[in-house]
Amino acid sequence: MVIKMKFKINESLEFPYEGFFWIIDDKVVGYSEQVPKYGYEYKQSKTHANSWDYMKPVNCDKPFDYYSRGRVMVDPEYDKEGNFKYFTAMVFLDPCIDNDYYKDIISDYYNLDIPTMYNINWMGNLKGRAGIDHYTCYKCR
Repeated sequence: MVIKMKFKINESLEFPYEGFFWIIDDKVVGYSEQVPKYGYEYKQSKTHANSWDYMKPVNCDKPFDYYSRGRVMVDPEYDKEGNFKYFTAMVFLDPCIDNDYYKDIISDYYNLDIPTMYNINWMGNLKGRAGIDHYTCYKCR
């Protein structure tokens, strides 16, 4: 058994995180919230557009939709008795970053490679589907 050690502030190796992100200079710049097994509430008030001004790189004059970006959504799944079974995730991402290299970076940042993560559905390259293609960067538009 291999134990992967990560050193992030407030990180729990037991729980995944969800939120939104940009890939800037091959690094994740993002917002994340831990998803517990129980007592979970989905929060959708923070967006790329309304967070860009305080999350963008210093001296950046690009708009929020310039860089490749995406969103991680995690759901805890339960059995008929209400007992936790596992987590599943959907990751919406720009087609430019829909590859194994960036998937590894995103998985690491959001702690998606935990044993209780049953499935990750990577939703890249969805250009043209209503409500999805807004994750495209300037190169993909």
